[in-house]
Amino acid sequence: MSECTLYRKLDNKQVRCVCCSIKCVINNGETGECGVRKNRNGKLYLEVYNRPNALHVDPIEKKPLMHFYPASKALSLGTVGCNFRCSFCQNWHLSQASRTEDIENLTLKYNITPKEMVKMAIKNKCKVIAYTYNEPTIFAEYAIDIAKLAHEKNIKNVYVSNGYQSVETIEALAPYLDGINVDLKAFTSRFYHELSGVRLSPVLSNIKRWHDLGVWIEVTTLIIPGENDSDEELTNIAKFLYNINPDIPWHISAYRDAYKMKGKGRTQTSTLLRAYKIGKKIGLHHIYTGNVRNSETKATYCPNCKKKLIERNYYDTKVIGLKNGCCKKCNTPIIGIWSDKSQNRLVKKKITNPQEIHSILYPKELKEDNKYTYTNYFKGSTVEKEKQILILYGTQTGTTEQVANQLYQLLIHSERTKNSFDFRIIDLEDYNPRNLPKERNIILLSSTHGEGEPPDNCVRLFNYLEKIDISTNANLLEKLKFAIFGLGNSTYCDRYQKISKYFDNKFELLGGQRLIKRGEGDEFQNNIEKSFKKWFNLLVSSLCDTIGIKEQKIKIHESKLKVIYLGSKENINEKEKEKKKKKEKEIEKEKEKEKGIEKGMDIENLSINNNNKIYNSINPFQSKLLIKKELIKSSNERSCLHLEFDITGSNFHYNCGDHVAILPKNPIEIVDKIANRLDLNVERVFKVVPSSRFKKIKTIGECLECDCDLTGAVKISILKRLLKYAHKNNEKNEIKKLIQNTEFYNEWMINNKRGFVDVLGYFQSIKLSFEQFLEIVPRLAPRYYSISSSPKNDQNKINITVRVVEHGLCTNYLKNLKTNDFVNLYIQKSSFKIDHNNPSILIATGTGLAPFRGMIQERLYLKTNENQKNFPKSLLFFGCRNKEIDFIYKDEIEEAVNLDVISNSFFAFSRDQQEKIYVQQKLLEQGKLIKKLLKNNKTKILVCGIANMAIQVKNIFIQIIGEKKFLKLQKNGLYLEETW
Repeated sequence: MSECTLYRKLDNKQVRCVCCSIKCVINNGETGECGVRKNRNGKLYLEVYNRPNALHVDPIEKKPLMHFYPASKALSLGTVGCNFRCSFCQNWHLSQASRTEDIENLTLKYNITPKEMVKMAIKNKCKVIAYTYNEPTIFAEYAIDIAKLAHEKNIKNVYVSNGYQSVETIEALAPYLDGINVDLKAFTSRFYHELSGVRLSPVLSNIKRWHDLGVWIEVTTLIIPGENDSDEELTNIAKFLYNINPDIPWHISAYRDAYKMKGKGRTQTSTLLRAYKIGKKIGLHHIYTGNVRNSETKATYCPNCKKKLIERNYYDTKVIGLKNGCCKKCNTPIIGIWSDKSQNRLVKKKITNPQEIHSILYPKELKEDNKYTYTNYFKGSTVEKEKQILILYGTQTGTTEQVANQLYQLLIHSERTKNSFDFRIIDLEDYNPRNLPKERNIILLSSTHGEGEPPDNCVRLFNYLEKIDISTNANLLEKLKFAIFGLGNSTYCDRYQKISKYFDNKFELLGGQRLIKRGEGDEFQNNIEKSFKKWFNLLVSSLCDTIGIKEQKIKIHESKLKVIYLGSKENINEKEKEKKKKKEKEIEKEKEKEKGIEKGMDIENLSINNNNKIYNSINPFQSKLLIKKELIKSSNERSCLHLEFDITGSNFHYNCGDHVAILPKNPIEIVDKIANRLDLNVERVFKVVPSSRFKKIKTIGECLECDCDLTGAVKISILKRLLKYAHKNNEKNEIKKLIQNTEFYNEWMINNKRGFVDVLGYFQSIKLSFEQFLEIVPRLAPRYYSISSSPKNDQNKINITVRVVEHGLCTNYLKNLKTNDFVNLYIQKSSFKIDHNNPSILIATGTGLAPFRGMIQERLYLKTNENQKNFPKSLLFFGCRNKEIDFIYKDEIEEAVNLDVISNSFFAFSRDQQEKIYVQQKLLEQGKLIKKLLKNNKTKILVCGIANMAIQVKNIFIQIIGEKKFLKLQKNGLYLEETW
């Protein structure tokens, strides 16, 4: 027992241990998480100082270290205890002993001082002392004392570690540590949290730190079947190491059942070979397999000429092609520490100067870009920064925005949080991601869009995080505490919750601390309300427990909207005209510059001012409708429209399979109903402060027409907010019944197609001011349609194909348009694309044919204008009711088949015969052909149509090729769905 140096004294005889990244606060008489560092009357003692419990002489390759004094002997020692609680620990008898029994009751085998340990190493002719068997970080003071004496005798010191050292420990240990093998157990926060009880980010950060300090580093991953053996995870590990240095040796070891984890069996050799190939493909130079007998994958090869340099048979090591640290054949330096005289280190020599070590471990903050100013959303707040909480939301259709607003209202009125925290809610459209490293608490809500892309207003944050190199920024968000709630639809199984998972994992990898487990709301299971409520209760408990409550009365910050009326529309229009004239003059001036008219201008050095404006839901492009025609040849009420829009001057660059987002407008009669109900003058001009939704100055009528969802089903969360504005008991009771009784809600609201306008019309006692209405009414979200044309035909036009739905707001809006009317739209990128270089299977029903029409157009263009004679084999399966009535684009499809742009086509016309025939039946009939085509591992399957059809198509593919192969197709991005 010896008093620790790596700790800080606190009040009430508490201490804070700073030995590892957990940094336990330990009460008097208790031990930290490791079980061996004990608080005795306000002082922290290392109970295992001088008390190793395992002591052996091992070959250095057993650690494993392959590029560190090969064939040398290491005196290996370990104590008991560990700061991790891995359920799969291979040395659990030592590491977990202090968890099951008090350290004072454990029998410790040896009593050896640091001086005696060094003498023992000399006696056994050991070049190295290895601190291993259990986590050496927890007995750091003992290890450091040994290491100091070992260096005096030219004995090297190595750690075999989980990589969870604190910065303080690294600073104390670095001058005396020569090598380290770090266990990088996985590359997901889930694995580290659930199976080891810790966070991943400190491990990633420390791998980079040891490397930058010049300490020789190798990395080991124990591959556990079903836990960390996916291609994605292995690729991420390999990329992480490659980005630090491709010469870092990576050990991939086979697992066997141990400790609490049972039933996994042994890792198959094929899995290790798969990992080996992944690492090589990424570009790692030295990869080794462990716990299997395979001399070829244990050998060291020259990364240049591939000659075998070191041969290993189990732990029998022979250096056969290495001379003075270089390949004998091509003289390429092989990175490693081969002997005292021959050392080709990683990047630079080992740093021993304390000041240099300190500067690496505590780098000064980078100076901010002069153009960047941190936005303080809590200006004027009366609470300390640790209790300021930002609510951010990413939304595509407006649902997430509603949930975020509901969360905000609950938090500012909850008895446990309203007087202790300051909450602000921000649309991610208005949030600068560069603020992130300075934030303290963030609650983020987001949906997932398209084929797993972020919502439009999330793109900036997503791109910012994508560009960050984790290997150099593993502590970027170390001051941040965060909570994530995702919204999605589980029918899209391959991309369900993809963006919320991304943010959750990325925040943790960058050092953020998760307040609670990520929440999931599933629209398909109709459990968003239930899941949100459960998550919210856990969130409140976590906020109070983790951040703490200090009772104080503060002014609650509510982002209540304030409407400012600005006078007549005529006056506003005059001001807008003046601005427009001014802008036109500036543009004209720029054009003059481009032409080189200004005196003395060098025309050759002019840059052309391209139109780089970004169009989105806030700033859409105004497009003229050029053509509108009916595609269904029938006199009944069914309608399917073909529309062509002019996008000249937009600078849009779209591909086949992308979407166009249409911003619909509410019918004038609906607008008038709401205006009359709320007693509003539709001609009155206003602006809103503060507001991210209502940014532009406009009339009340324009706002009701373009910004407010007046016809969509009113969600229960909105009804809860409307309830407090109802003044009659009978209406209050009926609203409560809608909130509490799902069956009644579905019948009254969903089945009867009631929207906001109907709810306000029915419940006449609800009284709302215009400000209150704007706070509650959902956003009128854009509607997305697959582009049914190819830019190669005409890059200034976009075609869409629309089935008109009886109560569909956007489809009826489009139906009522006339030629030359203008529509607000923008382009939404998609990964739903054909591959012209590989086989494809296209499956569609009804207007699901739209994206395939664009792809077929593109092939026809390539064949006609670019002399592309042959395309890979492609199958088209299409279904509709009647061949002569609603087979849309029939002539174009038949031409494509005749010209061999589509290899084979199979049609299912369900109403053309007595017994209905569907696309899935045609698929089953062609099972052998499909199976044959899928032998090409790059064949892509695209399914487009209603969700019910897609589910049945999926089942057919599972029936044809088996579930395992089908899941592999999905995982590799070869099976894509676009459904509604």
